[in-house]
Amino acid sequence: MQGKNSHTALSLGGSTGEPSAQAAGERIAAMRTAVEEIADRVPFLPGTGSHKLDETLSLAQNTGGGAAGVHAGGV
Repeated sequence: MQGKNSHTALSLGGSTGEPSAQAAGERIAAMRTAVEEIADRVPFLPGTGSHKLDETLSLAQNTGGGAAGVHAGGV
């Protein structure tokens, strides 16, 4: 999401390819790094969607963001 002349929030690990190209551990590491680098300057929304519910829940619980984006497909 982007506001006028600045970012209002950042997201990582959306649904455009990253999730299927990385292992869960790689995604968690990338998102934790993002949380550290952002340092509460803007809200961070980690994309935690996965084709596996247990992986989605693990990502949501272990990424360090204040919220999580979860896509429910086929519901």
